[in-house]
Amino acid sequence: MKTKLSSVILILTAAVATAAAQIVLKIGSAFKLSGLKSEFEQAGFGIIKNIFNTSSNMFHLAVIGFGFFLFMLTLLILARGFKGGDMSVLYPIFATSFIWNILFSRIFIGEPITLFKVIGVLIIVSGIALTGFGQKLSERKGEFR
Repeated sequence: MKTKLSSVILILTAAVATAAAQIVLKIGSAFKLSGLKSEFEQAGFGIIKNIFNTSSNMFHLAVIGFGFFLFMLTLLILARGFKGGDMSVLYPIFATSFIWNILFSRIFIGEPITLFKVIGVLIIVSGIALTGFGQKLSERKGEFR
């Protein structure tokens, strides 16, 4: 099966959304559940106001909920994207989520980019290139996979 460009774009979008979801969950994980019940009781009808208070536990809970929403959205995008191509071509593209995660971690959380992370990214990119190259070779030879 020849891989459609639309599937490649969908899978790349899913990779970026997965990395974003992981960053969102990391940010939201800073809250403690112990004070959440009393915060709900104190807020009463002002619960929406508390969600936007960044020091509030409810804010962090809402952030985690958004992270889960992004993961669910990613699964829908993946299901649609995988329909239009070879798994051996599309899944390495999805593996770029590791690259996006490193970049987003640096930008949004301030985590350092270490030598080992750079080596890991180079290995991922090499794997993607080899997979694409292997796909082209087998198409030229008319091989059935």
